[in-house]
Amino acid sequence: MTKRRQLSIRNRSGVVLFMVVAIILMMTLLTYGFLISMRTQNLAAATAGNQLQARQAAFSAREIVCSLLEDSLASRFAVGGLEHNPMLFSEIRLLFAGEDREDFSSGGFVLSNLTDRRMGIINESAKINLQTLLSHDANSPGFGRDCLMRLPRMTESIADHILDWIDKDDEPREFGAETEYYRDNNGILPRNATPPTLSEFENIPDVTREMIFGASSQNPNDNQIGQVGEDASIPWSRFLTVRSAERNETYEGLQRVHLNSTDLFELHTSLVELIDVETANFVILARQYGIQSRTKSDNGTGSSSAKSPSGYPIDLTIPPVYEIESLLEIVGATIRIEDVEAPENSIVVASPYSGQTTNLDQRLETFLDETTVSRELVIQGRVNINLAPLEVLLSVPGIDEELANQILAVREGQKHNSKTCFWLLSNRLVNMEQMKSLIPSITNRGEIASFMFGGWSHPNDAPMVYDAMVDATGKTSKQLFCRRIVETKQINDFFNKSNLDE
Repeated sequence: MTKRRQLSIRNRSGVVLFMVVAIILMMTLLTYGFLISMRTQNLAAATAGNQLQARQAAFSAREIVCSLLEDSLASRFAVGGLEHNPMLFSEIRLLFAGEDREDFSSGGFVLSNLTDRRMGIINESAKINLQTLLSHDANSPGFGRDCLMRLPRMTESIADHILDWIDKDDEPREFGAETEYYRDNNGILPRNATPPTLSEFENIPDVTREMIFGASSQNPNDNQIGQVGEDASIPWSRFLTVRSAERNETYEGLQRVHLNSTDLFELHTSLVELIDVETANFVILARQYGIQSRTKSDNGTGSSSAKSPSGYPIDLTIPPVYEIESLLEIVGATIRIEDVEAPENSIVVASPYSGQTTNLDQRLETFLDETTVSRELVIQGRVNINLAPLEVLLSVPGIDEELANQILAVREGQKHNSKTCFWLLSNRLVNMEQMKSLIPSITNRGEIASFMFGGWSHPNDAPMVYDAMVDATGKTSKQLFCRRIVETKQINDFFNKSNLDE
């Protein structure tokens, strides 16, 4: 009996020991699981925090670009321009209460694109605006196809298809196609208007995304501004845009004087303050009596006997009858003021701007900068001759290959010190008649830009990168699109800090 009781006690002791061990093991496993969970949560929180820091750094970089685009052209030039500025865009540190904290290593950057080492933006005015190209083609049939044919891997068929895709009519061009063709094939009809993005051209036969936007394996050195070369891998997106525009304002960001204003008192006062009395008087007389070219007959009154506008009494009560169509219309012009009762007493007033290239002065550039004949606050589609590559320069009516190459050779020293396109005249690249024909189509500015921006929480971490286009032609910048670029090895390699410092 005693043996049996002892055996029973031993058996119960073994069960208790097993239960204790099991409980300890379960508690250990629970503790281990809790620790793993806490570690995972901690890593997730750290990762989320790093991503938040990187995103904040990236969008801070974007806001800097927006702020600079909203600023005047003078301010942008003062910091060295926005197209390639490593000092400004290669490492943008986050600030706290206006101070740069060394213990906080987050930073942002701005660059043109992954196939280009330029730290800065791409000015869309340095590209061919498709709507403007269509207008030029309407004025000179075949012009649009000729411009597109200068692009890599372009064919006559693709060029005509692109023009048919964006024009308003439904009549196919020689090598193009319209609604009927697409309805019978892929079923996606042409827009018959400028598309919101270039990617829409993928619906055109024989056009691939690589032709439009390029392959990821492109040489990063292919796109140096103005030196595009003959590389067939350069995508069309380097040359074409669906949006380009500029604010109609002065170099300093102020409102221009509208020469076709109906208030002659205000117009005269503004021109006297900004330029001089001669210019103010001549503009008023031009509005009242109309302009004639000096090459035209002045009925016996020679140009040598023409009066200076500063010596002619201005009557501001006479209402304006004529409008000035172009800023350079007043250059080399005369105004004949008829005396109906005594024609022999008619007076000819000469422009203060003779139009001779040997007599160009600073007043003419000031006049071009400070005045306008357009009532529009935003001017669409002009080509930035300071930035456009050869293929884009040749899309401007009046610029041939010889002149385009001269512009490329001379403009480097003009980029950040020219208020207007006046440097074409001052460098004797064009004469006054050529300049008059070019001025409606060219500019030295542009406030719509595309660029990539990114940020990192630590320089050794992979960055968060975005692609965007910003329109700063209004009072505040407007983001036209923004998309996150999915992380790839190429992005990690390219955004390695050693690359950014090169």
